[in-house]
Amino acid sequence: KENLSLKNISIKRQLFPFGLNLFLQTRDPVAFAEFDNNDETISGYVDAEGYFIYKEFAIIQKELPSELRIIGWRKISREVISKIINAYKGNKDLKVISISKKGFVMLEEKKFKKIFLGNQPKKIDLQLQLLFELREQIKDKDLFEKIENLDLTDINNPYIKVFKP
Repeated sequence: KENLSLKNISIKRQLFPFGLNLFLQTRDPVAFAEFDNNDETISGYVDAEGYFIYKEFAIIQKELPSELRIIGWRKISREVISKIINAYKGNKDLKVISISKKGFVMLEEKKFKKIFLGNQPKKIDLQLQLLFELREQIKDKDLFEKIENLDLTDINNPYIKVFKP
């Protein structure tokens, strides 16, 4: 197994007094994560750069900075996960990042409830920018209550589904 809880290791040789100084920099978990490996679900954590940290290697000081869960973590999705985590930094609205085996990304958050981003990792920056512009433009809490989901899979034609009683 790779120990991805280590972010950086540096060694400095010291001539007087003779010795070696070893410096270890660990990754700080920011969210709970899991992925499927064959028929087994592997649980662990993810740092702000999207790297998976196995539970046995994680160093958790007090508690995670958010209640965020990442379901379906994959190495190929690391950059997308990192961009989403960093876009929501300082904001506790994001609850779940879910990634299907085919790479379809869906977010669950407090305001828009479900946000469909699709499987186009090259467009994630534009999708996140549009998402936060929409969040900024819609100030009415009652309107957020009525929204069921936001579909950003087609960036040129975003779609908001509203519950109609």
